[in-house]
Amino acid sequence: MIGCSSDKASQNLYQTSEIGKTKRILPCTVISTRDVMIRESGSGDKGEAIGFVVGALATAEKNDSILVRYLGGLVGGAAGRKASENLNERPGVEYTVLLASGEERQLIQDIQPDETRLSQGEACRLQVSGELNRVLPAAHYPDSVKRPSKTRISQ
Repeated sequence: MIGCSSDKASQNLYQTSEIGKTKRILPCTVISTRDVMIRESGSGDKGEAIGFVVGALATAEKNDSILVRYLGGLVGGAAGRKASENLNERPGVEYTVLLASGEERQLIQDIQPDETRLSQGEACRLQVSGELNRVLPAAHYPDSVKRPSKTRISQ
């Protein structure tokens, strides 16, 4: 099951391990966006191993030569790696943002079909935590808010 786990992070997709944990929010502006492809780490290794075995077994049925079986395994491994990598790629977006402090940050994140794609010059929020960070839209935020009042304890 570990091989099926995901570390996807997008505007609307959260992991159960994030529930109840606070995150720091930094106001920012989008400097640039770029479409990218995200590939699961190590995704080609499994396909390569399976492809090698299948290629070696397929050539073993037709030929007794160890060299031919090895070459069949190599060809099968290469094909398996390529197929596995292609199956484990998904579209994403690379955001470069400018924080209010003047610091520039870059972040790659998943983009789901129903999410807002931020544009250059748009106000945003950088959600910062220990593991997963996100660039979130800020369009629905008010321009100003009143300072929260303090509750006093009386006797």
